Amino acid sequence: RQTATTGTPFTRAEVTYDAEGIRGVFELQGAQTGENQMTVFFKDVTEQRRAEAALRESEGNYRSLVETAVDGIMIHQNGTVVYMNPSALKMVGAERPEQVLGKPALELVHPDCRGTVRERIRAITEHNVPAPPLEEKVLRLDGTAVDVEIVATGCMLGGLPAVQVVCRDISERKRLEQQTAQALKEKEILLKELQHR
Repeated sequence: RQTATTGTPFTRAEVTYDAEGIRGVFELQGAQTGENQMTVFFKDVTEQRRAEAALRESEGNYRSLVETAVDGIMIHQNGTVVYMNPSALKMVGAERPEQVLGKPALELVHPDCRGTVRERIRAITEHNVPAPPLEEKVLRLDGTAVDVEIVATGCMLGGLPAVQVVCRDISERKRLEQQTAQALKEKEILLKELQHR
């Protein structure tokens, strides 16, 4: 009505309509076409709004999954840490995200593993090849090493390429493997001693 009487055009007003067999969400644009007259263009944006709602729901579900995951999840972009979920923060001994965000990602990798990690990052960023599971060591903020199994893949963040890393702490598994190996070695020595008697 204001457009028809004042001539001020309006754009992108949105209405939900459900009457006379027509149902949906419509974007409206209007302009004055004569004295006390106007033309209104309707654009059905129902599917677009449904898709946006589904995307918001999906993003919320993904965010919830990542934030509650037992495995550590980290994203780095151009070599810099830009995200860590609570499990990843705990894994590296950080109490707050600010302790690690903005740091070079390779600072969190044990020096013995950095060459391999650089090659894996290069394969992901240059050739979009996901990095299969590999045992590595990450460094906690206090400098101690943690045995982890890491898988990584490329992703987009803010419209720019990034690397998403999933880390599983395998320290306990490695400890049990070492205990088992030690026990087998001791049994082998004992058997050899018994054979020589």
